[in-house]
Amino acid sequence: TQAMGARWAEHRDDIEEVLIARLRIPEEATGITVSLDRVATPMEEPRKRPCGRPPKGAAKRPVARVWRMSYCATVTLHDANGRSLHTLRYGAMPGCDPDAEVIVALQNDVAALRARRPDLQVGLLCDGAVEMWNLLHGRFTEELLETAIRKLVDLWHLLQKVGKALRTRYSEARTASELRAWKLRLLNRSNAATALRDELRSWLAVPEDEPLGEGDPLKEAVGFLTRQLRADRLDYAAARRAGQPVGSGPVEASCKCVFNVRLKRSGARWKEASAGNVINLRATALSHRWDEAMELLHLAARKEVRRAV
Repeated sequence: TQAMGARWAEHRDDIEEVLIARLRIPEEATGITVSLDRVATPMEEPRKRPCGRPPKGAAKRPVARVWRMSYCATVTLHDANGRSLHTLRYGAMPGCDPDAEVIVALQNDVAALRARRPDLQVGLLCDGAVEMWNLLHGRFTEELLETAIRKLVDLWHLLQKVGKALRTRYSEARTASELRAWKLRLLNRSNAATALRDELRSWLAVPEDEPLGEGDPLKEAVGFLTRQLRADRLDYAAARRAGQPVGSGPVEASCKCVFNVRLKRSGARWKEASAGNVINLRATALSHRWDEAMELLHLAARKEVRRAV
């Protein structure tokens, strides 16, 4: 696996360019959704020796098992109802440059797909993490892709924060009822997020211009809604009318199947290079293009042999 992963890393850019050109775009596809997320990964790092003489049997090179954040991304083709048709998966380890390792690949693949199907809509769909949006904003602009780009915060991520805020005022049963009602409003009314923010804000006994701190679920929800409204990432009704998805399920599933299932086994810890080799191969296999990728990889490794006379 490690040897193949190292060879894949050497030829990956050229092979992925061929793979995306060969990818069959379903006729019913109406859009592309790009998502980016992070996932905790158990890494092996050197650990300092304690002062004094080491005890008998102590490790010659002590290591620590620490958790670092890797990057997981997806490009999903979807139909007019927002249903996923095909998902391409990408991964990068904590020590990498996410822009060079992941975001450029996302941009190249989206541009290649739209070159063949200029009618495909483009959407960005992530949770509310500022880092994720900053990374995507650098590469996904309307000028570069020559099309409008819809930006949305994952609806379920938003509802999770709103649910915590509602529990500060209502019982569990009332919270569930209110959350269902707000979900329907968000899915059907473009101004619902503003109304939700205003209602939650009215529960706060602080002036409107006072900064909202952290630690209080109600204040956090109001602050989150305010930031995302400013960035125009909460119009779920418009997304549904355009047939675009409102949840980042593909990237959440990719965090699990690409990283968690393989890297988070009991007691496992990984070095940057070895884990990267495994993740690159898993992302290729789980994108349903393993056979083509391996065929191209073997072709790239061929060398001309001349018969000696």
